[in-house]
Amino acid sequence: MVWGFTDNAGTFTVKRSTTHGRPYVDVVNNLIGTNYIDTGVINNTTYYYVVTAANAGAESVDSAEVSATR
Repeated sequence: MVWGFTDNAGTFTVKRSTTHGRPYVDVVNNLIGTNYIDTGVINNTTYYYVVTAANAGAESVDSAEVSATR
């Protein structure tokens, strides 16, 4: 999973769900950088992901959702 850099973002949180549109659970928190490989998935299962950016002030809203099937 790769996403674009956001100005003033200190860290990112990657969230996933097995249901389109929520509820998401955090996969990784305080990630520095703009890519992540999710190794905790099951074959032939579709996952839905969003990313948030955070800095000392606050956390952003969820990004647009993307899906992937392993």
